[in-house]
Amino acid sequence: MFGLQIRRAAGPMVGQLKIQFGPIADAVSSLVLVATRGGSEQVRLRSLREQVGHIRTAIDIMMKKVKEQHSVAIETADD
Repeated sequence: MFGLQIRRAAGPMVGQLKIQFGPIADAVSSLVLVATRGGSEQVRLRSLREQVGHIRTAIDIMMKKVKEQHSVAIETADD
């Protein structure tokens, strides 16, 4: 049941993320693969949790990368 919902929601997201955020798109596509795979509920749930952790890690890494690349020094006016 959740596999189809995840696949429907993540499909367009992978396409949009692939352009600039490749590692996040790869993590989301692997989440889709895990969600649609057969097996016991416990194994699938554990795998889904791991994939969500990978996505969070990839988002954190990309956030730091974007901040480093696009940061601007702010100068304050002296009185």
